[in-house]
Amino acid sequence: MVLLNRKLLSEGTDIHLPHCWYRRGDEVVRYSMPYLDWEHGTDKTSVSFRAGDAPKIDNSDPVIKAASEYAREFIMEYGGKYGHEEVVDETYSEAPYPFQNDYRKLRESLKLSRLNNPYSNFDDYVMKLLDDVKASYPPEFKKIRPQFDMFTSVFEMALGNKASNEDLFDMTESFWFYFCYFLRLDKKCHSNISAETLETWRSILPQETGVYEQIIQNTAAAFYSEDCNDKVVKELLRAREQRLKEIDELLSELD
Repeated sequence: MVLLNRKLLSEGTDIHLPHCWYRRGDEVVRYSMPYLDWEHGTDKTSVSFRAGDAPKIDNSDPVIKAASEYAREFIMEYGGKYGHEEVVDETYSEAPYPFQNDYRKLRESLKLSRLNNPYSNFDDYVMKLLDDVKASYPPEFKKIRPQFDMFTSVFEMALGNKASNEDLFDMTESFWFYFCYFLRLDKKCHSNISAETLETWRSILPQETGVYEQIIQNTAAAFYSEDCNDKVVKELLRAREQRLKEIDELLSELD
């Protein structure tokens, strides 16, 4: 749907598709289309009109014809074994920020390394990818630059302390999921989303920031070594100690 929408827009036709950049790319916002049912199986997702909500389709309509033709072309081009990966590549070819593709390379490299034995200088390769991510971090997201610095400091420490690729991947996922709460709200990263939906997305940001900071504090503690002098890591450990102290004090008052 996203790629069809791009094609139609390039030809001057706007179908007003509700979509946003989020965790897995440019995604249709499903709850902005309440007339559809989505069923998630183990190997595929099916979409159908809800009972009584199916529109009358005029097969002679130019937009319907264009969509039908595109569907046939799409299946021909992406119906192979690795078609889903090629679709994601095509989707990310128009990502609003280079950071999205740089971060995707880091995530995907760590994801694949969990399944295959990485080569001997894999850590150096990962560090290069992280450097690219740091260099392309978009200034438009300066509000959460502190959380990004938390991630990079802890990731570098964990990489130096021989954390598993599984743990490193989990770190990248945690920050990415958090970052995407802000990504989808960026003006470049959503279309045809109602003001009410945008406000709902904004309302959860403080809560999600608190959740992420607890996660990164605990991760810092898990991979900390005495020879670490990173100021960001030290502050995370101090904040974690204070948080746990406050929890203990609260629990003692309940006894």
